[in-house]
Amino acid sequence: MFSNESGSEHFRKFLDLLGDTVQLLDFDRFRGGLDVKTNTTGTESVYTVYKGHEIMFHVSTMLPYSPDNPQQVERKRHIGNDICVIVFCEGKYPSFRPSSIKSKFIHVFAVVSFDQDEDGYRLQVYSAESVPLFGPPLPSLGLFRDHVGFRELLLAKLMNGEKAAYGTPIFKDKRERTLDLLIRNLERDYDAMMAPRRSLLILPETLSPRIQRRKVQAKVTEFQQIGQVS
Repeated sequence: MFSNESGSEHFRKFLDLLGDTVQLLDFDRFRGGLDVKTNTTGTESVYTVYKGHEIMFHVSTMLPYSPDNPQQVERKRHIGNDICVIVFCEGKYPSFRPSSIKSKFIHVFAVVSFDQDEDGYRLQVYSAESVPLFGPPLPSLGLFRDHVGFRELLLAKLMNGEKAAYGTPIFKDKRERTLDLLIRNLERDYDAMMAPRRSLLILPETLSPRIQRRKVQAKVTEFQQIGQVS
């Protein structure tokens, strides 16, 4: 799967349906972790904007291919760290199994295939047991003859799936740790910023009342000059 160097005509049409193929070099919009300076993650990718959300797809056939590396680590480094993954399968009824890809981060698989007889896309969605239910619901047959409507539903489904996955333990714990670290850093920076100002109003008991009054007046004057006291 990760070793495919190119895709079929149906796969290319599916990519065109998802978004625009863009050149990565000097790309100035959301880049999704791809290299836009030296092309180390390929020269192009697929990008779109859906309801105000920028999306950069990690397309396996557009990521660097290593003929001497059967594991294709560079491709797995990006796709394996995504929360939602689209798997495009040839044939009317795909036989993809989510267990075939091992990842701590992938929580949702959208399995897409093109049915030539029906001129429509078929969709199956798999999610980890820890992911809460998320919409929109799929039709019973999972067949979409309206290609544009299919794109709308697929992107909505994946975005909702990603948001639902954030409530699972692996992401919830990480988010709480990150938030706690940010709060601690803010507290530290605030204390460091306020410490000199607080020290200006400390009146050591060893100073005489006359010296204390002189120091307080000097600090009040300084505060007035820098706009701290009106």
